[in-house]
Amino acid sequence: NSNGKPNGSCIRAGGVFGLIAAFLAWYNALAGIADTSNSFFLIPVAHFPWSDKGREARNKVDNAEARGLAEV
Repeated sequence: NSNGKPNGSCIRAGGVFGLIAAFLAWYNALAGIADTSNSFFLIPVAHFPWSDKGREARNKVDNAEARGLAEV
């Protein structure tokens, strides 16, 4: 806020961030609804590498028990 006027670039960046967040929210909702039981198409979804689905996609073994024993 300079001289009582709003910062135009900050408002524009907030609007762009809002549009991107809205798009991602709608995409996530569609991906959650459209599955093999009720749709002819599947929405590709990216999973975090540390999630269970991410480990399955990389064919990685869950070593949680081994790490737990090593920490004790």
